[in-house]
Amino acid sequence: RWACMAALILLPLLADQFRTVQMFSALFAMGILTCQRLNGRIGAVVHALSLLACGLVTWRVMGWPQALTGVATAAAITTLPLHHRVLEWLGTVSYPFYLFHVVVAGLLMPWLARMPRGSWQDTAAVLGLFAISLGLSWGLHRVVERPSMRWSSAVRYRRD
Repeated sequence: RWACMAALILLPLLADQFRTVQMFSALFAMGILTCQRLNGRIGAVVHALSLLACGLVTWRVMGWPQALTGVATAAAITTLPLHHRVLEWLGTVSYPFYLFHVVVAGLLMPWLARMPRGSWQDTAAVLGLFAISLGLSWGLHRVVERPSMRWSSAVRYRRD
C-alpha cells in the first residue's frame, strides 16, 4: 500500500505535460491519505508527514497556491467538524460533480490551453472549472437526483 502511495505522490515529478492525471496524482494522494486518516488506517503524524510530502511535490510541479489549497483542504477535513451545512451540501452534489468535472474540463481545455500560464492563472482556471462543474452538479441533483430519490422511496416491496 505504501509503495503505491509513494508512487502516486512522486508521479508528478516525472510528468512531461501539464494538466494530465499524472500531474495531479499528488493531490489525489492527499484525498486518499485523508480518507485513510478518517478511517483510522493511519495516525495523525503519518498523515501530516504524508501531506507535507504531497504538498512539496505539488508545490514543485504546480506552484504554491495549488499545494496550499490541497494541504489546507485535507487538514481542514481531518480537523474541523464535518457536520456543517456547506460540507453536507457539497457531499450531496459530489456524485454529479464527479460526473461533470471531467466533461467540463475536457470541453474547456482547448480554450484554457491558450490562456497565459502561471500559478495565479492556473488557480483561476481551476476555480472557474470548479464553479462551472459545481453549478451543473447542483442542477443535475435538483432535476434528476432528488426526483429519482423521491420516486424510489415510494416503491414498496411485497414480502413473500
